[in-house]
Amino acid sequence: MTHKIVAALAVTASLLAACEQPSQVPKSGAAAMPTPTASNQSAQVPVETQVSTLSMINAKVRKPIDGRPTAGYLVIENGGTASERLTALTSSDFGRVELHDHVKDGEMMKMVKLDGLDIAPASQTTMEPGGKHLMLFDATRPLNNGDSIKITLTFSNSGPIETNFVVLNEIPRSTSADSMTVHDMTMPPK
Repeated sequence: MTHKIVAALAVTASLLAACEQPSQVPKSGAAAMPTPTASNQSAQVPVETQVSTLSMINAKVRKPIDGRPTAGYLVIENGGTASERLTALTSSDFGRVELHDHVKDGEMMKMVKLDGLDIAPASQTTMEPGGKHLMLFDATRPLNNGDSIKITLTFSNSGPIETNFVVLNEIPRSTSADSMTVHDMTMPPK
């Protein structure tokens, strides 16, 4: 639930609880104190009309080689009616996690750091080799093929979502024509 919905539910619950309290009778036998009631004016409760429903699909990380940075990939699916923005990335398994993309600069492709990523309602955003991806720096422990790591992705509406990624020795490249010309900076030179 979003924070607005939780706040609205808390306000509604406190109003209902106040309406259901029994009359308080003093021990001295005096008249009963009036029961608190809600006013005749209706409370303005915020209504959330748009929601996001995020799913993290096929999350994987390439095994780091010789302490070098590595890359992570996944599909983020927004099945809701509200836009989302990926705003932060953290992991206890890495010193730093960043969001990157490959962009064409003249005839060359270069990698650039992004400050966030928008995920439209009812859509999927794919992070894959040669495109948008996570860059993971300074692994805090040895990682091997098949290991599981956790990365927390923080979104503008949904907040933090801890996601399990599987470590793989190799990750197939995308078959799109644009990504075939990209030099993958995470792989050692041959």
